[in-house]
Amino acid sequence: MINQKTVHIRLQQRNGRKSLTIIQGLDELIDFEKVIKLFKKEFCCNGCIVKDLQLGIVIQLQGDQRESVKNFLINNEISCDNFITLHGI
Repeated sequence: MINQKTVHIRLQQRNGRKSLTIIQGLDELIDFEKVIKLFKKEFCCNGCIVKDLQLGIVIQLQGDQRESVKNFLINNEISCDNFITLHGI
């Protein structure tokens, strides 16, 4: 298991029914390009990597993917259930 700090998974409303899933707090040592490629293929959505000065590296995915991302991180041993926080439920 790589990550020992809290991973925050949030839902941000865009306009109307559109929303973004935002993942922050992942360990800097993982390959973000590889992870987002797997996310996009697994969840059939689009996404991008944003580098923020305060938050660090943030992954944005289209749609409400909170539960899917949480299960993916646990199943692939990127983080464990104790260190994942879902927001906006």
